[in-house]
Amino acid sequence: MEYEEFCTLGTIQAYPECPDEVKANHIESMNRLCPDGNIDEDMIAGMYWPDRIDGSSVEGIDRLQQYDNIDRVMITGLRQDTFEYFVKTFGHKISCINFDGNKSVTDLSPLSALTGVRYIRFGLNYRVTALWDMTSNHNLEGLALTGFTKLHSLEGVQAAPNLQHLRWGGEMWDTSTLTDLRPLIHTTLVSFGFFGKKIEDNDVSVFAKIPTLRILDTALNFYTTEELAQIVALCPHVSGRALAPYEKIGDIEEIEKIGLGGNVYICGKRKPVLHAIKDAAKIEEYVARFNELVEHYRRRSEISRSGD
Repeated sequence: MEYEEFCTLGTIQAYPECPDEVKANHIESMNRLCPDGNIDEDMIAGMYWPDRIDGSSVEGIDRLQQYDNIDRVMITGLRQDTFEYFVKTFGHKISCINFDGNKSVTDLSPLSALTGVRYIRFGLNYRVTALWDMTSNHNLEGLALTGFTKLHSLEGVQAAPNLQHLRWGGEMWDTSTLTDLRPLIHTTLVSFGFFGKKIEDNDVSVFAKIPTLRILDTALNFYTTEELAQIVALCPHVSGRALAPYEKIGDIEEIEKIGLGGNVYICGKRKPVLHAIKDAAKIEEYVARFNELVEHYRRRSEISRSGD
């Protein structure tokens, strides 16, 4: 699985669109909520309506029978019993599953039976406390876990034989936390993304112990500038938006038109957003400081290796 495909599978457009009758029900519901009771067709023109399977009942899940050769499913509202029913009845037929908003599922162990699944996204859950045994998930290449409030460990991902891409967090206002990233050391991950709130033991040297890692994706302000420089020094083969002195967003003239003061985001915790032209000298100072830090950590790493 290429990284681009992994990212695409996290979007609603990757999943089948609603049948017309289901879409009509959605529009009717919107009309009831709309103050004037009339949704303008222009408001919904071009909107993509993914077919979210209702997992709260066996009848809702059985609607999957209407599809021929379906290999991608977005399902929501599962309870533990209907989760187990879905996995047992349809799981073996589907290669990409987006479990979207299944707050009441308590145990993910049924997923061990999905030997053919390539991608799993599980979002927004308030009860799960542990991952499942991934030993038999031979085809699992991509895993995204978002919005977990009681799950704080990635223990178990190292058992997935062919897992390449792992992403944690990403829900709006995601407050999920991890204790540490040590389970990643024993994986063959190509990419890792973290978009939660906090990693308790945030030892960045972990990334240098994953020889297959090529992409590290985080918010620009999650790590300190010093930590980012250390990652760059230890992992010269790894790329990522935050692994640079700054990221430039758009053209400054267009940015000013919409009332924003800058378009150069300095990478690092509590770092500023600067004006590409007016703050050019400051930006160069940040670049020079970042490069100095990278060289410092690179030399320190070389000395440490020579002493071993």
